Amino acid sequence: MFALLTLSVAQAKVDGAADMVACREPYVTHTVPAAGASHVPTDVAPGVIWADDCSMGGSMTITLELDGELVAEEEITVAGAGTGISRLPLADELLADTEYRLLVVDATWGETEVLFTTGSGQVQGAEAPEATGLTVDAWSSDSGFDLSSYLEAELGEDPDGLSILVLVDEDGEVLSVAPDGGFWYSDRVEELPDEYCLLIAQEDGAGVRTETVEACAVPELQRSGGRLCSTTPLGASMLAGLFGILLIRRES
Repeated sequence: MFALLTLSVAQAKVDGAADMVACREPYVTHTVPAAGASHVPTDVAPGVIWADDCSMGGSMTITLELDGELVAEEEITVAGAGTGISRLPLADELLADTEYRLLVVDATWGETEVLFTTGSGQVQGAEAPEATGLTVDAWSSDSGFDLSSYLEAELGEDPDGLSILVLVDEDGEVLSVAPDGGFWYSDRVEELPDEYCLLIAQEDGAGVRTETVEACAVPELQRSGGRLCSTTPLGASMLAGLFGILLIRRES
């Protein structure tokens, strides 16, 4: 079971790109499990996928309750533009066939309430995702080359329906998170590489990660005047339009 709270930051490296998206404090975009989920494994690691559009930084609180009683609570601090996932550490597995209340409080949405019901089984694991395509555009700059990549990917086997995709670096640190679909990622390099590669993996409902899958492509050098906003950081404003972000039920 995922034992520690994971704080992951997608750090875009293109200076000034954050100005192209609306700036607001970090906020929740998805939860694991989703609102209304049933037959949730008892060893699930409840989590929140969050976004920070413009390196505003800030904090949010995640609370899990059972019949009004506190089960677990954690305050997380977010710093750095992009998306990430934070999972709530639990001392014990959840009770079977029981409804739980996951509450997330952030400065943008206020309170986001998610109700889900457990089943009687445990997380069945997941298989590695499939990278179906990678395009890398490059622009020359005074300090090197700015790269804008789009990686298309598909979830691997996911019996519990709780998996997410993560973009990671060579050390396994999370650069970005997507419930499914694909990733935009911006980078800056001193020299234009012959080949540019990205790594993705899949995390199951317990936070256990599969082996990484590598996707590589030859960067395409673009004219300076043709640069588009696809080089912006992975702000959730863009993710919502690109990947059809799942709306979270919010109850007042």
